[in-house]
Amino acid sequence: MKEMFDSFSLKDFSVLLLFFLHWVVITVLAFRCRKYQLLSGKDGLTGVLNHRAIESVANTKISRVKRYENYSLFFLFIDVDDFKQVNEKRGHRIGDGLLRDITEIMVKNTRNSDIIGRWGGDEFLLILSEIYLSGAKAVAEKIINAVNDLSRENDLGIGVTIGICEFNASSAEKDPIGASNETMREAKKSGKNQFFVYGSDNS
Repeated sequence: MKEMFDSFSLKDFSVLLLFFLHWVVITVLAFRCRKYQLLSGKDGLTGVLNHRAIESVANTKISRVKRYENYSLFFLFIDVDDFKQVNEKRGHRIGDGLLRDITEIMVKNTRNSDIIGRWGGDEFLLILSEIYLSGAKAVAEKIINAVNDLSRENDLGIGVTIGICEFNASSAEKDPIGASNETMREAKKSGKNQFFVYGSDNS
C-alpha cells in the first residue's frame, strides 16, 4: 500500500483533482440547466411546453371560455402509436430523435397562436383557438399524414392517434383534456393512426 502511494506523484494528484473539479462543474451546470427548463416551462427534449406549463395554459384558456360565450377551443390529445417498439428495437437515442421530429411536424402544421405541449412520454396536447371543427380536423389529418411519411421514410412502423374535443360555454362542465384523452384511446382501440372527435359518430 505504501509503495502505491509513494508512486502517486503530485502530477497524478493534480490530474485527478482537475478531473474531479471538471465533474463538479458539469454536474452543477446540468442541474441549473434542468432547473431553468422547469422554471421556464419548456420540455427539455422537445422544446415545447412541459406538462405543468401546458396544463397551466389550458386552465387559463378554459377559464376564459367560461367568461366569454362566443369563444371556443379545440383540444387535440396526441399519442405516438407503437413508440415503445422504436425504443426497444432502435434505442432511446433514436426514440428521442423521433419525438423531436414529431414535435417539429406539429409546429409546422399549426399556427403561432396555437399551443403545443408535451403531456408526458410520447403524449402531446395541442390547444387550438379561433378555428372551426373542420379546421381542427384538417390539422389532425396533416399531422397524421406527415408522421406516416416520416415513418415510411425511416422504416419506423409508427403513427399517431388523436382525440379531438371542442370546448365552449355550452360545455363548460366538461373536462376537455380528459375528454380528448378518452377519445384518443377510443380511436386507438378502433385501429390507431387516426383521429376521433369527442361526441361524434366515429364509426
